[in-house]
Order: sequence, then structure tokens, then C-alpha cells
Amino acid sequence: MKKYRCLLCGIEFESDEANPVCPVCGASGEDIVELDEDGNEVK
Repeated sequence: MKKYRCLLCGIEFESDEANPVCPVCGASGEDIVELDEDGNEVK
């Protein structure tokens, strides 16, 4: 499972989806960034 952060509401969550959707605010696409094991954004 990969870790993600929503840039709109700030929540961090895990998902197996190729295009995850924020479970809190429903954001997707450019508003979601993938995180590495240390919590840093994956470029």
C-alpha cells in the first residue's frame, strides 16, 4: 500500500488505488501527492 497526502485538507492516508481519492474531502488528481516511507513527497 502506498501513502498519500491530500493537499486540500492535509490528511495522510494509504491506498492501493492507482488514482486515489481523499477519504475526507473527496479530492483527487493534482491535489493528492504520494509520500515515501519518511513522509516526504515523491517527485
